Amino acid sequence: MSIQDRKAREKEAFRKLIISSAHDIVAQQGLQNLTMRAIANTIDYSQSKIYEFFKNKDQLCEVLFGELCEKLLEVTKNIPKDLKPEKYLSELIMKSVEFHNAFPHSDELFTLVCFGPDRFKIPDVYREMEQYPIAAIRNLKSPHIQSDEDVSGALDVIRCFKIGISNLMSSETSIQGKKRIYNLAENVVNLLLRGWK
Repeated sequence: MSIQDRKAREKEAFRKLIISSAHDIVAQQGLQNLTMRAIANTIDYSQSKIYEFFKNKDQLCEVLFGELCEKLLEVTKNIPKDLKPEKYLSELIMKSVEFHNAFPHSDELFTLVCFGPDRFKIPDVYREMEQYPIAAIRNLKSPHIQSDEDVSGALDVIRCFKIGISNLMSSETSIQGKKRIYNLAENVVNLLLRGWK
């Protein structure tokens, strides 16, 4: 391996270390505690070294968000496409709920990048991921969801539902409490889909 290749590998390994540490900080301490100084203290490097890779916290948050979107997109792609439309949409929603439960810090990042200040760039992977529920909503062929505006409204309802359930799941609840929340989520999704028939 050449010196140049070795340096490139070391640089990429350091970049991944920054990203991994940032995920840990957001997961354990919340987004408000994610700073370049906090990362520097965690990995025992200077802040200036981190700024060589990320010009600011916003850019780093976009990268964290993009990584989470990649993971959720993979989950989404693994849902069988041959399910009935109602079952497919239900699976999309519930798998997303499970994902956010597994990565509780994802809620803050999704909310920041998607609904926060306009300075954030929504990554292409998020737009690709959004095409799955949009197509699933259209495939319902609901008489209540006809126009693009109706589809957009239905998607907003699903987003708000997922955020609410994710917030419940991430609260200090027992294992039994989480099971009840999950069952509640399934019941609400079933009611929602019945209402759209």
